[in-house]
Amino acid sequence: MDLVLRSLLTSDARERLSNVKMVNLDRYVKVTQYIMNLYQSGQIDGKIDDSVLKMILDQFVVKKEFTIRRK
Repeated sequence: MDLVLRSLLTSDARERLSNVKMVNLDRYVKVTQYIMNLYQSGQIDGKIDDSVLKMILDQFVVKKEFTIRRK
């Protein structure tokens, strides 16, 4: 899988994805599975650059909602 990702991503995108892996492993797994699904279905033309990877990562952001209660 790493070899396929290496061939699909530009160097900037690989670096960003490795940073995501260090910070949030769950998000990394989801994004890599998504990219592999795109690859297997033939939806990837050429390499994924950093800007496209940013858009993919934004799809997997978990928004945390905070509520403040005053007593």
